[in-house]
Amino acid sequence: MNNINCFYHSCKHSGIADISEQHAKINALKIIVIKTILISCICIPQLHSIIRAQFEGKHSAVEHFLTHTSLLQKHGLEIVDNNPDVLFVYNAYNIERYSTTVPIIILERNAPASVKSKTRKALLLPHVKAVFKNKILRPKKINNKRQIMHIYSYHVLNKYAQKATAKYDIILQDHELDKIHAVMWDLQMSAFNIKKFNDIQYFNIDITHERPIDVFFAGSVYQDNHTTSIRHALMGWHRAQACKMIESIPSINALVLQGHHLPFDEYITTMQKSKIVVSPWAWGEWAFRDYEAIHCGAILVKPDTSFVQSYPDIYQNYITYIPCKPDFSDLPEIIADVLKNYQSYASMILETKELVKKSWDYDVIVKNFVDHVKMVLN
Repeated sequence: MNNINCFYHSCKHSGIADISEQHAKINALKIIVIKTILISCICIPQLHSIIRAQFEGKHSAVEHFLTHTSLLQKHGLEIVDNNPDVLFVYNAYNIERYSTTVPIIILERNAPASVKSKTRKALLLPHVKAVFKNKILRPKKINNKRQIMHIYSYHVLNKYAQKATAKYDIILQDHELDKIHAVMWDLQMSAFNIKKFNDIQYFNIDITHERPIDVFFAGSVYQDNHTTSIRHALMGWHRAQACKMIESIPSINALVLQGHHLPFDEYITTMQKSKIVVSPWAWGEWAFRDYEAIHCGAILVKPDTSFVQSYPDIYQNYITYIPCKPDFSDLPEIIADVLKNYQSYASMILETKELVKKSWDYDVIVKNFVDHVKMVLN
């Protein structure tokens, strides 16, 4: 109102004779000020209001995430049983039964970074606003490339293995691809699995510590025969190739355990004694082995996985891991080079470990989740 008084006095002393003109200008300014106050009063609560969220199709992964209800509330998301502002649906189950008047966000649990076929169909619906996945394909347009069993990385393997015929899935338009978001929510299938990583995340890495094992791999190698599924055939071929190439390298101390399941403590101790851990793709592109290797201070070597966006972003070629070809044909050359220049990888080992360790902050994870919800709804 001080601005109005100043305006009045400036009019008074400016020699304006028509007092009605002065009053008209003062009234106009009052209207502008009042409108500004009303708009600010209306908008501020909307920007900071609590989002009412309902979760359907609950699963143990969803239940586990909801143990952080207090953090969700802190960052502006309240769990309700009715009249929600947004509905979260696990894996797009029964998506057609829900009202089209309430925005839907799909929480997809899928080991591969590709979205499931059912989710692709749901993304065509206008009231489905987003799908949140721990890991997604980057760039998102890769989702429109040929796939096997709706999985892009299986198509990549099949280029070498020739086990099946790749097909195109539903083609998503740009605005539908934009609905796919890399948002951490499935803590069980992540670097934040308490049962697996709660202790080893605190391991200190001593670069000078002796590591007598040059290369280590332990894992299932599925038999590739006519009775297996396409998935088992591809994984069997892929992992057998890794073992074959490691064992073909002369004059190194390699430990390859096909199908052997070491007690977890012994498995981790072996990793701590290893310079390199080779990690083939699993049912998806990632494996718990990736994070185990990083926490234990081993250099991670795996097929080029830079097309996968994750949190934390551990698939950055030559920054967080060393990529190789999906058929491991270049593995002998890569391992020879890493062993020859092992000390030069010290910064990669330490920085990648720190990247994963500092990402373990539930407050940050939950805030990022809620921020994405707000962004999607706006």
